[in-house]
Amino acid sequence: MRLPYLLSVLFICIFAKDNIAQPLSELETVGTAKLRVLFFDIYTSELKTESGEYTDGIRPIQLKIIYERNIKSSALIKQTKKEWDAQMANDRNQPSWIKTLESIWPNIKSGDTITFELYKNEKNQFFYNEQAIGNVNDPNFGEKFLDIWLSPKTTRPKIRREMLGNN
Repeated sequence: MRLPYLLSVLFICIFAKDNIAQPLSELETVGTAKLRVLFFDIYTSELKTESGEYTDGIRPIQLKIIYERNIKSSALIKQTKKEWDAQMANDRNQPSWIKTLESIWPNIKSGDTITFELYKNEKNQFFYNEQAIGNVNDPNFGEKFLDIWLSPKTTRPKIRREMLGNN
């Protein structure tokens, strides 16, 4: 009587592991960059792809940000919108994206990470300290989000060059 129960628990443990959302680990680093404002380190960012090289539209792609300061989620949201506005990257769905980000992004403490992954099917996933926290269910979101750092229109061209491996 106990054997079928134990086998079913073992089966669940073995196969459930594959369904736990974790950041992709087999990607290679394209480049890293550190954002400093005045004399303050804000974060270090790392861009990864399967080949370790970047071309526009490559998937899957991962952006990992390691924060070096405490930052409220509301400040992250405000800066994200500010960057989109500066690039004139407005999308009719942007208000919906902002609302979703408000519901999933946590307040950040120094040492925390937020990782964003964009997959071949244009789906995406955010991770907070390696744990899945949510996504934005819109195929246009991922590219626009990555453009904050990767677009030629970025407000931080030095960060872009370093992340693309063009130091």
